[in-house]
Amino acid sequence: MVNILFVCTGNTCRSPMAEAILKAQKFSDVSVRSKGIAAADGDSASMHVENLLHQHNMWLKHHSGKIQLDDIEWADYVLTMTNQHKQLLQMLFPTFVDRIFTLSELAIEENRDVVDPYGGDGVVYTQTFSELIQLIKNLAKKQQWRKE
Repeated sequence: MVNILFVCTGNTCRSPMAEAILKAQKFSDVSVRSKGIAAADGDSASMHVENLLHQHNMWLKHHSGKIQLDDIEWADYVLTMTNQHKQLLQMLFPTFVDRIFTLSELAIEENRDVVDPYGGDGVVYTQTFSELIQLIKNLAKKQQWRKE
């Protein structure tokens, strides 16, 4: 079993989208969660995220949460949306630096940020969603996870 933790800022946009996208792939040997660096506990995913997931037949019962040590300990891979997230987590959890990557560096071997759609319109959310789909498809292909 491989445990994947997606991390963004508020855990209401990018990381829940990434979590839902990977869960929708139904890999039998992958467990996935999401958290935020500055998340308030218990918030729902944004309305735009919920709409996009529904349109793509993806479901996620989501309540935001702030990342904690036990999340890092659980994860085999901590995949952040930005290099800044990665650097902060590596500073906060120095014993786990070998688990912390940006999603893009692990998926496409290019360290670039996934744009935060927070506060944007539906078009911005759709662009971020599309980018996450491509990154996660590449990640899954590279990791060669098995389907159920």
